Amino acid sequence: MTDTAEHTDTWTDLLTRWDRQQDLYIEQRERRFGVMLDFLGELAPGPAPTVLDLACGPGAISDRLLRRYPEARAVAVDVDPVLLTIGQGACGDHDGRLRWVRTDLRNPDWVTALDEDGRPGTFDAVLSSTALHWLGPPQLVAVYRAAATLLKPGGVLINADYLPVGPRNKRIRGASGAVNARRQSAALARGVEDWETW
Repeated sequence: MTDTAEHTDTWTDLLTRWDRQQDLYIEQRERRFGVMLDFLGELAPGPAPTVLDLACGPGAISDRLLRRYPEARAVAVDVDPVLLTIGQGACGDHDGRLRWVRTDLRNPDWVTALDEDGRPGTFDAVLSSTALHWLGPPQLVAVYRAAATLLKPGGVLINADYLPVGPRNKRIRGASGAVNARRQSAALARGVEDWETW
């Protein structure tokens, strides 16, 4: 085995561990990705969409998008250099169709880090999942406004995020928390790593 193959295997292992850890906290995560890409196919039809992946982490959306749409192009942005490095190591650049950009969405000028991809009307879609809930309401509104300028006419923003508001009924909210806690406990018992272990 070559050093390159060993290196790739290490990144792939880290990405696999990341995905398992995320599945612990995000119920039906893979289904979210599938539904998001189904909606993309309906709302931005065509074999070659250009997509901005906001708060991409190690590239879960971009990788799935580019596997599903072999002619698509994606720009994946995140602030975390570790997650970007894992994504780059495990996913590469999909033969030049995936560009990785480090930028902080909390910075009002985050679009400037996109360089040529930061021009208005560049993207058919802006996608995100389970990430933007970390932004405060004013920051999220600013990100959505900036993203809207990057979309082509008729472009679409799809955010398959978890909204922490939850049910208003205390009994239902309590039951939801208990069900989620049992699901996470079962996953931990199977050896899935939690945040601290990962």
